[in-house]
Parts: sequence; structure tokens; C-alpha cells
Amino acid sequence: GSFEKVGGLYLDYAALTYYDGAKLLLTAVLATTLRGFAGSSVWTFVVLTIFSWLYAPFLFNPYQFSKCYFLDDLRSWWSFFFCEGSSHWIEWFDRTQLKPRRGFRHSVWDIKALLGYFALAVWFSIVNQKLGLYQHIYSTDSLGWLESLGWLWQALAVCPPVALSIGYCLVVALLEGVARCCCCVAARARGVTAEGSACPPQHQQCHVIPMPLSAMVVVALEVAESVVPFYEVEQRGWRRTFIATLILKFLLFSLCLFLAESVLKRQYFGRLGLCGRPLNLFVHANRLARDLAISAFLFWTLAVGVLLNTLNEALCPSFNLHQFLIYRARPLRPHPDLAS
Repeated sequence: GSFEKVGGLYLDYAALTYYDGAKLLLTAVLATTLRGFAGSSVWTFVVLTIFSWLYAPFLFNPYQFSKCYFLDDLRSWWSFFFCEGSSHWIEWFDRTQLKPRRGFRHSVWDIKALLGYFALAVWFSIVNQKLGLYQHIYSTDSLGWLESLGWLWQALAVCPPVALSIGYCLVVALLEGVARCCCCVAARARGVTAEGSACPPQHQQCHVIPMPLSAMVVVALEVAESVVPFYEVEQRGWRRTFIATLILKFLLFSLCLFLAESVLKRQYFGRLGLCGRPLNLFVHANRLARDLAISAFLFWTLAVGVLLNTLNEALCPSFNLHQFLIYRARPLRPHPDLAS
């Protein structure tokens, strides 16, 4: 279907609450896995915070759980992320989150970056100590590889999992450059384009691979690069060491992605042209994967409310539980002009 305008609660609150709410949710799940929480009172505050960050804007929408609006939201979600080469999402992301800044240091020396450097230093010492102990215990294993290549294996723990994904972005950028040259040759063969140039405009990318597919491939490569070298640690029962290593990998990856975004925010980045395409694809693919995952999680968890609201309207049309709890009112009906 067509997508006429960009709007919605997710786009309004994504950078304000949803990203942090998703991080807190993952942290809570990880802490539960490691048995890091003690006491029900802590859980109460954590759950309330996560729920308010993720779902509060939707709960105060009187028509959020209406079936007809839910289907419209589904079509808009699909069009926004998947239609026309994800151009709607790219335009929104560049406009709202990749706003150019005056200097590189204004992007890098952010308070979040300083906190990230501190967390990285602390976690690096923890993982280094655990892996050193593991290597000392299993240095005489039957295969003998840990004794000879232990230094390389331990070095992988402090390397961000970006080598495979950046390699993929380089290959895709090269293919897109070739496709762009082919477009130029074909345009010259026909004469000139409508704009009077033999080549497509510089800002129009020749996507040989859809952006959502690139996002999934990039994330899969990053996960594989993080998990595969240390999977043996988990198999031998060192589960907490394995998870601590994955957290370190995630912190290193987040730092690299933050620095890459800071480069994209520089005003001179546009002058690089096709040379900056691999870095541009790396940032957009990862951020698209993040928005797809969070929005899909919110969408399908809210679908439970849509199901319950549909049952409510079928069994008792004159009473809407959601609107009664939030607005203390009888069922609110949309204006006929808005409904159409």
C-alpha cells in the first residue's frame, strides 16, 4: 500500500523512551538469567519503569486497541520500513537522529559516551580476569590449541564484532558502485535523464540488496562473530564468563557504532560520496535492525490488547474497559471524518 505521511507514537517517542526501555528490558532479562536481582521490591520498580517507558504513550491513545486502526497501523508499519527501499525510514532517521553538528568532539564527548567508557573499562578488567583463569585451567586440553593460540583467542574478546559486518558493507557498496556505473552507461546510451544529467543524482542510491535484508545480514554476522569464538566456554559450564564476554562485545560494538554515527553527523561527510557508502550502510543497517526489532516487539505485544478489546466490543459494545480505566468515560467513538 501507499504511505502518504510519516507520523505515529513510535516515531515521536522512539529516541525519548523506547530505545532506553528496550535496553532496560534486555538488562532485566539478563540479570534474571544470572540471578542478579534480589527482592520483589526491586522487581516492582523495574517492571513499572519498563512498562511506562514502552507502553505509556499507547495506553493514553483512546483508539489504540481498535481493530480497524490496528490494521491501518500494520499497513503503515510495513510501508514505512519495507517499501521503496526503506526510504521513509531513512529520511526520518537522517532528519531526526543524524542531524549534522558543528564538530566531531560535540558528538563524541557526550555524557553517555563518558559513561560508556567507564563501563567498558570496568567490564574489560572483569572479562580479562575470567578469560585468563579459563585459559590457565584449560591450557592443557586435548586439542592443545588454547595453549598455542590462547593470546589470539583472548584478544578476540576485546575486539568489537564489526569485522564481518564491515566486510559485508564494503562488498555491497562495491556492488552498488558497479550498479551505479551501469545506470550511467545505460543513461548515456538513451541520451540524458529527465534532470539533464547522464547519471542518476548522487543522493539516489542504487540498492542492489534491500536495506531490511542488509540489516538482518549485518546483525547475523555480528552475532556470529560474538558468539562462535567463545561458544566452547559456555559448553564447558562457564556460563557467566560467556555472558560477560558477550556484554563486553556489546559495549565495544556500541562504542564503535556511536563513533560511526558521530562521523556521519559531520557536515563534511557528504563530500566523501561513494567512498563513505560502506560506513553509511553499516550505521543505517544496524539502526534499521534496532527500529525493526523494537517496533515489531511493541506492535505484536500490543496485539494482545487488540484481541482483548475486540472481545470486549463483541460481548459488551456499550462498555469499553480500556477507555473506562483511562478516561473514566463511556466508549469514545472517532469523528466520522476521522474514521473515513
